[in-house]
Amino acid sequence: NGWDAPARWTFTTPDPLGVDEFGHHSAWAHATGDLVQVDSWSMSSDGGARASWVLDADGSALRSPAGTGSDAFGAGYGGGYGVLRRGRLLTEPDIATGSSYTMLTDLATGSSFRVDASPFDALPDDGSLDDLVLAQSSSGVDLIAYSLAAGRPLWTVPGPSTTRAMIIEGRIVRAETDRLVSIDGRTGETIWSTPIDGSQMSADSYQATTTSVFTDGRVVLVVGLDPTQVPEVTAYGLNDGRKLWSSPLPRGVWLHEVDGELYGQSDQGFLALG
Repeated sequence: NGWDAPARWTFTTPDPLGVDEFGHHSAWAHATGDLVQVDSWSMSSDGGARASWVLDADGSALRSPAGTGSDAFGAGYGGGYGVLRRGRLLTEPDIATGSSYTMLTDLATGSSFRVDASPFDALPDDGSLDDLVLAQSSSGVDLIAYSLAAGRPLWTVPGPSTTRAMIIEGRIVRAETDRLVSIDGRTGETIWSTPIDGSQMSADSYQATTTSVFTDGRVVLVVGLDPTQVPEVTAYGLNDGRKLWSSPLPRGVWLHEVDGELYGQSDQGFLALG
């Protein structure tokens, strides 16, 4: 039983979080590949600050906050350090320039380059485009694919600000305001585009689900509201974007993709979608 196993290591921040009797703090950690990212937020009567650390498999800090107080917020991606590409890529704010730029470091090669964008991980990601990193432009109007080997943009396509995308068989699939689009990850060219009813992707649907687009590796599943405001899931062909079927969902269900299978959780229990 993993819960009964002895602790391998413990990490303690070097300084106390700056919280007084009027404030509070929170901390969380998540693992990506062989790295662990630790983040903390603290709020006090003087304001708030964020600090983040990146730890290796032995619990040693590879990156620590460059400052405290407002300096800990940093700039660029997420206001602090981040780990992408299953632990291969490190993101950090380019504090030296005082700008919104983000530094990307490929931990496999040690090479670094600066981007004026917000990098993010596609989920799910089958590893077919491992030499690319996706980012949303600082203006929020473009999707950019950077080549890790060359350290430069490979292509740029227009698109609304979003970090919801999937990488499947060398293609990037994402839902925009009024369409579902599949993009060739090597060239940025559109493979297919299918209209969707953006008006049905309302706030209610996002409250009912953890995200709006899923896949089981065979179809693309888009969650929204039907004309009567009932949550529903619609399947589109992965290769051509053709609408295949729609099915209603229980209200208040949170959907999760696990190893290509789709599961739902609500106050009434769990469900599996076949």
